[in-house]
Order: sequence, then C-alpha cells, then structure tokens
Amino acid sequence: WLAFARFNLGVALDALGKSVEAQDRYRAALAVTPGDSVAMCRLASSYYAQGKYDDAMKSIGMNASSMIAGAATPTSVSAGTNITAAIM
Repeated sequence: WLAFARFNLGVALDALGKSVEAQDRYRAALAVTPGDSVAMCRLASSYYAQGKYDDAMKSIGMNASSMIAGAATPTSVSAGTNITAAIM
C-alpha cells in the first residue's frame, strides 16, 4: 500500500502542476516496487512534460541515442511501449 499511496500522491501533484514533487513521489514508489511499469511511465511522462527528454528515457531504462538509432532496449517492455506511444 505504501507504493500505491506514493504513486497516487505523485499523480495528484502532477495534476496540480507540481512536477518536481510528483517526480519525487514516483521515485519513492519505485523504491518500494522497482518493477512497477505504471510508476515508471508516470515518472517518464512527468519528465517529458517538462521537456526533460533524456530523463524521461532514462527513467524507463532507455537511452535516447539508441532509440534514435532504432536499438532501444527498455528494462520493461510494457514501460518502453507505453512511453514510446506517449512520445509519438
């Protein structure tokens, strides 16, 4: 429940435009449940909305230069698919 609470607080903070605080909560949720692809995608989306594209890619285990070269290797296929869809 702790990760869920942290994640939901991140969502609320993002909705209020408090991206930095939201990102802290998403990272806190990921500290408890490191493989949570939804939290990874929310963190990446929050970074992306701020124009922090490299941070967005890194947060889901992707390297922006390899993505451009077509050789991306996400640590989570689900997270990689979701953020790629969000970016496109």
